[in-house]
Amino acid sequence: MSFKNFTNSRHSRHFRHSVIISYWSSICYKVINFSKIIILLPGLLTVFSCKKKDKLPDEPTPTVQNRVFVVNEGAFQQGNASLSVYNKEDKKLYANVYQTKNDVGLGDIFQSMMIKDGKGFLVINNSNKIVVANLTDYSKTGEISSINSPRYILPVSSTKGYVSSLWDHNLAIIDFNSLTITGYIAMPGWTEEMVMVSSTAFVTSVKSSAVYLVNTGTDLVTDSIVVGDAPKNILIDKNGKLWVLCGQYDSSQGKLVRINPQDKTVECSINLPLDQNNVPEKLRINATRDTLYYLYKGVQRMAITDSVPETFLAISHFTVPYGLGIDPDNSDVYVADAMDFTQKGYLFRFTSNGKMIDSVKAGYVPSAFYFE
Repeated sequence: MSFKNFTNSRHSRHFRHSVIISYWSSICYKVINFSKIIILLPGLLTVFSCKKKDKLPDEPTPTVQNRVFVVNEGAFQQGNASLSVYNKEDKKLYANVYQTKNDVGLGDIFQSMMIKDGKGFLVINNSNKIVVANLTDYSKTGEISSINSPRYILPVSSTKGYVSSLWDHNLAIIDFNSLTITGYIAMPGWTEEMVMVSSTAFVTSVKSSAVYLVNTGTDLVTDSIVVGDAPKNILIDKNGKLWVLCGQYDSSQGKLVRINPQDKTVECSINLPLDQNNVPEKLRINATRDTLYYLYKGVQRMAITDSVPETFLAISHFTVPYGLGIDPDNSDVYVADAMDFTQKGYLFRFTSNGKMIDSVKAGYVPSAFYFE
């Protein structure tokens, strides 16, 4: 036998011997482990049985008085918009209350919210729908679909509302009882916030320089008031006057304008700075309706009797201030910080003197507050 054959033969025997040992070792291992399983099986069954028996149902979101609803816009096209509830008393935030109750998310870009008769009308912009939820337990009760990029809802009667739109050149008319679209009102383009004085709706039109007046009885546009480039926010002060905040990133000038709704005249127009990275936005008013707030490099503030805004909260308090709300009970100031728009943001709460009360993590891209 050659050395080569001898070596191969020896290697072959050694290999077969190893295989046999491995085979029997494997069998013994399986027998031993199987025995262990047989011995442990009653105990395991007892453990799993106990776990199943002791499992508790999910704890419902507690009922909170004087809730603050936090609109979390969500990251664009990520479908992670959510509704949070903040308890002012214990400074606790309950996240994702709608999804927790309904086992489904709201959709893409939660734009705004309207509260009516114990229900929340949740405007989901990029999903082209309005979700209706019972605010007692956050269960879904209905939906209005096929609205092209809805923005805000203005109730104009107990059963009828107007819905502004980003892409549709119309206001949609909706019925709150049937949750259907009953008609449209032609507009020049992107419509945003709205208010109602007597039987007239005042509608901001971002791609124009005017506020449009709509007769809510006939659903017809009756007039317009030129205010400045890109009017978007509008509210009513304690004297019944309208304030409109104007300006977008492509505007040459920002403006804060006061309108007399009775004679439809512009009483004053205050120029505001803006640039490609910072624009004035999210105009809000305090509890006594005599002081205006808006976002611009932090939070700016101005009494309705003044003509020059002042810095109320410096930009150094925040990363990206993106939402603003003023408590109608005590004028506490709520600021939503979007951070980098990919991680969860924060809610900051300040007194009307600028002292921080609380900060708490919110959802993805928090952008608005609604007070009960």
